[in-house]
Amino acid sequence: MNSVAKPHVFVSYVREDRRAVEKLCEELKRNEVAVWLDREKIRPGERWQIAIRRAIEEGALFIACFSTAYADRHSSYMNVELTIAVEQLRSRPSDRAWFIPVLLEGGVVPDRPIGGGETLRDIQWVDLTDGWDEGVGRILSVLLPEPPQPRRQPSAPAPATLVILMTDLINSTAALQRLSDREFRDVILRMNEELPAAVKGHGGQVVTVLGDGLLAVFESAPKAVVCALALQSHMSKGSNLGTLEMRIGLAAGPVLRTHDSVGGTAVNMAARICSLAEGGEVLISDSVRALLDLTEGVQVMERGPVALKGIMDRVRVYAVRPAAAL
Repeated sequence: MNSVAKPHVFVSYVREDRRAVEKLCEELKRNEVAVWLDREKIRPGERWQIAIRRAIEEGALFIACFSTAYADRHSSYMNVELTIAVEQLRSRPSDRAWFIPVLLEGGVVPDRPIGGGETLRDIQWVDLTDGWDEGVGRILSVLLPEPPQPRRQPSAPAPATLVILMTDLINSTAALQRLSDREFRDVILRMNEELPAAVKGHGGQVVTVLGDGLLAVFESAPKAVVCALALQSHMSKGSNLGTLEMRIGLAAGPVLRTHDSVGGTAVNMAARICSLAEGGEVLISDSVRALLDLTEGVQVMERGPVALKGIMDRVRVYAVRPAAAL
């Protein structure tokens, strides 16, 4: 991709489709496409409609995600975004793709007029339910019409041994049903400010924030574990969301890093271990356990060897708590 101009993509969706949209956005970002999502870009105190209109007008592409959830809604913020986007579409050259309808589970493009006797159904859409990779490739073909030019292959960076920390919210679906759109957005915005600040305060670096979870890296296993326990303490004291809880998984190992991502078996292992944790629990791999000094104020309890998807050998997993809690 030409590094001089980075395409800016506005993605419009309803909150029920958040996970599918996050997956799409990660695919775009991996291909160096800048993505604009309201919950990430609108700052506290900013006028929502003004920020949305400016982002849509300045965008190189508008992606509208249609699904059963959208069709079932009588009203949504997405309809406001569609109205602004249709206004823009009418003023743009008709021979250049700018508005791309995307179909998620059960989605149908609405028969919404766009002028000249045409509707949104006259625009070629992408059906992600009929082949995800192919659909994402079709979207990228609009943004990246020319294949990347061959470049000299730099020497591969040496993997660094790091501790990966991953978090995930439990019962967020129940919270979605209990809270209004604005209340849930405010909760996620607050978490996406407070939790990364806590990670930084414990010597870690946040690599990715994915809606209701984050991925961070640490050079020190003790600091990573202490940070995980602090995050759980913060959630239990300040979430005010009833059943909303967080689970955390940690793993250590060689990790390949770029400027905005990390990769390697340790990353996959941390994600799998996180999925095993209960609400309010911190689980670590044996690779993290081996780097801990048990005089550091934590208690470790073995949960036994477990099989993790994508990991060949069974991994010993441990639950970690503050020493005073046991």
